[in-house]
Amino acid sequence: MNLANEHTYTIATPRLLRVAFFVCACLLIGAISAVFMSRPTQVSISFTDPTLVEGTLGRDPDGVWLDGNTRITVARFGDAPWRAASWRWHTPPGEPFPVTITYGSTQSTFLPSEQYRQALILLPQTPQFSALSITSETRIVPGDSRSLGVIVDAFRVRELPWSPLRTALHLGEYALLIVVAAWWLARGRWLGFATWLGLCAVLVVQILQESAVGYAQPTLLLDRGGRTLCIALMVISAIRQRHRRISHTVPTGRRLGLDIMRAVAVLFVVTAHTVPLLFTEWSTTRDVYRWFVSFGGLGVDIFFALSGYLIGGIILRVNTRFGDFSQVTRFWQRRWFRTLPAAYVSAMVVWFIAPPTDLFGYLRSILFVGAVHPYYIAKDFAFWWSLATEELFYLLLPLAFWAVLRTTTRKNPFVVTIVGFAAITLLGRIIVQFLVPSDALGGLEMTSINRLDSMVWGILIHWIRIERPHLFRSLAHVGYAPGLGMLVMGFMLLVDQTRWYGIAMLLGHTLIVCGAALVIPAFEHVTTLGWSIVDRLVRGIALVSFSLFLYHLMMQQYLTQHYGTPTTWRELVGLLVAYLFLSGAAATLSYRFVEVPVLRYRDTHFPDESLPTRPTY
Repeated sequence: MNLANEHTYTIATPRLLRVAFFVCACLLIGAISAVFMSRPTQVSISFTDPTLVEGTLGRDPDGVWLDGNTRITVARFGDAPWRAASWRWHTPPGEPFPVTITYGSTQSTFLPSEQYRQALILLPQTPQFSALSITSETRIVPGDSRSLGVIVDAFRVRELPWSPLRTALHLGEYALLIVVAAWWLARGRWLGFATWLGLCAVLVVQILQESAVGYAQPTLLLDRGGRTLCIALMVISAIRQRHRRISHTVPTGRRLGLDIMRAVAVLFVVTAHTVPLLFTEWSTTRDVYRWFVSFGGLGVDIFFALSGYLIGGIILRVNTRFGDFSQVTRFWQRRWFRTLPAAYVSAMVVWFIAPPTDLFGYLRSILFVGAVHPYYIAKDFAFWWSLATEELFYLLLPLAFWAVLRTTTRKNPFVVTIVGFAAITLLGRIIVQFLVPSDALGGLEMTSINRLDSMVWGILIHWIRIERPHLFRSLAHVGYAPGLGMLVMGFMLLVDQTRWYGIAMLLGHTLIVCGAALVIPAFEHVTTLGWSIVDRLVRGIALVSFSLFLYHLMMQQYLTQHYGTPTTWRELVGLLVAYLFLSGAAATLSYRFVEVPVLRYRDTHFPDESLPTRPTY
């Protein structure tokens, strides 16, 4: 596609858009200031809130019983250096036993009685992963089968006074964040404005929610360190994108920009599965686990967007020919030769590295039925749910396209197919979401049938590239900001999905996939990262990304089974280095001795007739 005759495209923010940014920024800063200034200085911690408390046995009329090893999330994101916590408690009937309170490096022991006693403790500012722990003996009392620790009532956290200067600085940080985000996204025009409003709306809602619980829930933008990091990254990105120049042609062949997306996606997934290799006090911490798991979902969603974009190119090249069912079978043959041989070789190799513990679950996973119900996600090879989603998508979309071509005379059957496919999937997810209770949390996002729309957005971007080249180039000029902003918005929803389970399941992954798809036009024009050695490293990781996805988890399980969790820094570094080396070595061998020969066989016996040369993907 040659656009050399087009005039140079320039980005200029319309006056109306600048006014909209200014007015909305003032309103948002005013709203945050109002919420912050009117926040309660004392909040009650609900022991029935699973996002704040772990280790409770249920509520009685007098309070909530603890299980002897309870963790409470309190006062982690306040900027005041000290906070006071107070509560009432007593022990079950019988001789009182001591209770130990641990917060950071502070440890205190109390001796409650059979009647309520009041306790007061000052809470120092501690790192994000710290929590207040209440440990005690347990006792079984007549008429109750539970092992009871202590019963707690009226747990409150009180904020110590702030100085006016500290309050002004705190609000100034939020104002700076909003202004810098507007500057970063202004290049995206109205798309950037919509993304900016969405990000700010999520931030304001989080501040409203946190003001009611004492800023106890970890989030990205409510932490000073997170705000500072985001502001710095947005400033750097905004400065760099002001000097970006877009070529008049889209590169052909294997593109470095798409390789960057592949490499980043697979490294997110690899990072997510390092949790069992970390120190126990890290890996069992709710915050570490949640953030790492979310990184895995982020990587998978980027893969979905990229796969949709590449598949869209394949389908669009033979657009009208899909009315012939032989073209559908040819598409299936080429797709399955690309994915299934390497996948099933890894499914056999796993028996020599880290044998599955549940044969039935293993078989369900490799037959792609291990993730058809949110309650019954197979444990062994559970990560194959994303591969199952892709295979199901490859099966159903060509069939839908064939059926539309055979039964309709609409002007653009391709758009009808993919829009209808996405709409049906979204409707199905909404219906399933209402039918499945919230205790299936997490299973819904790993259910293949609920994620079939994930690759549609990438296909739409490729359709824009072919049918609306000027719009595609406009998106490339807009740059990464709107797409990354949308991706961050979806990530914020998923990290804290217990706040807004319904919205997170409906929109979280969709926003991430849409954001990843929107940055593809900009990445398509990337030809170098500035250092040839970095370019070669990125290309190498991208080349073996599929095999790395298949083998990294079995290497982690092998190390966990044979060496356990580390207890020293030396062991931690050794396990992580071994994990990366073994995963990389297995991926390289799989690529060279499985993927390459199979693809060579596929391109010889099932060639893509629409291409003048053999494809590289």
